[in-house]
Amino acid sequence: MKKFLSVLMIFTILIGSFSFVQAQSIAGVNDITKFSGEEIFLGAVLGQGAFAENLKHLWVKEQYEHNNSEEVIAITNPIIAQMRQVDPAYFDTLEEVVYNKDYVKTKNLLDEGANMFLSLFKEVHGEMLDSPDTAQPNAIVAYLAVAVSLVVVYSHAAGLTFYLAAAAVGPGFNSNGTEFDNEQLIYEVVEAAHP
Repeated sequence: MKKFLSVLMIFTILIGSFSFVQAQSIAGVNDITKFSGEEIFLGAVLGQGAFAENLKHLWVKEQYEHNNSEEVIAITNPIIAQMRQVDPAYFDTLEEVVYNKDYVKTKNLLDEGANMFLSLFKEVHGEMLDSPDTAQPNAIVAYLAVAVSLVVVYSHAAGLTFYLAAAAVGPGFNSNGTEFDNEQLIYEVVEAAHP
């Protein structure tokens, strides 16, 4: 009888501990932050917002702080708003492919979005870029702040490349990165959405 009670007690303790672990897992699932497609884009391409904090290999603290400054956000926000007008489904589609862990589509959509961002950026700031003599000094400083710290995505024959416009050293991927580096970055972006 004592042996039966001992086995029953051990069995009860094991079942209780499994229930406790499972309850913690369920509670943890509810605490996971789900990022929108826009937040994913801002974090991966511009180093802005909470999603960028999850990309530790891409953004160092100083770059992250600079990219989240009021001046830089004031320049990028209107362009993001224009992106929503040009392609209203873009950010929703990006969110969907990232959460479906579709690495190829994520790469393609980040590439497409970065090209759209750059095109709109040039439209908005084209005159200032083409004739800096006529631009106000504050506008040039603000533009340079973005240009120096912005991570841009673009496509070429070798595939997707992320590069730092002014900082070729340090963490992050530069234009001389290998295809493996690019794939690793896409992997990091997708996995950052799945903590």
